[in-house]
Amino acid sequence: MDLSSHILICSGNQYADPSTENSLRPRPFSVLLDNLTLMSRTIPGHKIFFYQIGDAHRPEQPIMDAPDAPARMTWSRASRLFPCEIVPDINSKDAWKYIGFLPVVEMTRALLATGYTGWWSLEVFNKSLQEEDEGCPWRHGKRGIDGLRRLWARSIERQASATYLPLISRQMTAWRRAAKVISLTVQFWRLPIWIASFFGTA
Repeated sequence: MDLSSHILICSGNQYADPSTENSLRPRPFSVLLDNLTLMSRTIPGHKIFFYQIGDAHRPEQPIMDAPDAPARMTWSRASRLFPCEIVPDINSKDAWKYIGFLPVVEMTRALLATGYTGWWSLEVFNKSLQEEDEGCPWRHGKRGIDGLRRLWARSIERQASATYLPLISRQMTAWRRAAKVISLTVQFWRLPIWIASFFGTA
């Protein structure tokens, strides 16, 4: 089972709505958390094939459906971020473009609770990928790896209990021994840029 479908359901459908003023659906956050808990208790980790995750920033103003593109499509094709990004300059007029708001940490905690120890992947569609300088692929690759490291740290910080320590220890040991390569698929429209880097080798 590819968990990326659950990411879209949890973050895109249950949580966010780019057509509203605050970009959120009018339902309690507890509903999402309940669904994530149910998912973590229902899906065994060894049956999850692949974990694909990305964050997104709020649109500058609400996006409405267009005849040729639903609001969610317009939003997701230009506003995705790597998880747990840090704003380069908080005083910049473009700072909001780096501030994600999707529940990527909660989603990842639910994933780890299933016992999943497989691949993590990033798929990001963002207008910044149109930048034509030679440093564009490197910048986005670094943002992705840095974001994954922060996501991992934030996802386990509240789970360091007797329940999760054995799982965390096994996964960290496996990553250090195997020096797994996380493939970052940075895509803009139909032009993929493949970036690979080592993660978890410290």
